[in-house]
Amino acid sequence: MQVWHQVREVLNLHNAIPTNLFRLLDWWLNKRSGVHSWQRKGFDSAFMLVSWKIWKECNERVFARSPPKDASQLLHEIIQEGQLWCASGAKHLAAISWP
Repeated sequence: MQVWHQVREVLNLHNAIPTNLFRLLDWWLNKRSGVHSWQRKGFDSAFMLVSWKIWKECNERVFARSPPKDASQLLHEIIQEGQLWCASGAKHLAAISWP
């Protein structure tokens, strides 16, 4: 959940992030309904990007026996991946001012 809190700060999301996965999904669905329609796809892309990178990190720990990354390392990778997405044409992600 530390990664989610850091993402919230980077993206200037003002609502607190829940502390468990099920509430996180509810938070996302609730929060996206309050996002302007032109930003909603970008918000969804950001949510999916962060979820995917966390999932990949878990798989690396389990299956590749990689040493765990701390939250700031993972956040850095998430930001870099998002920048690659934006450079590759993810205009909706860029529209939410991805760092």
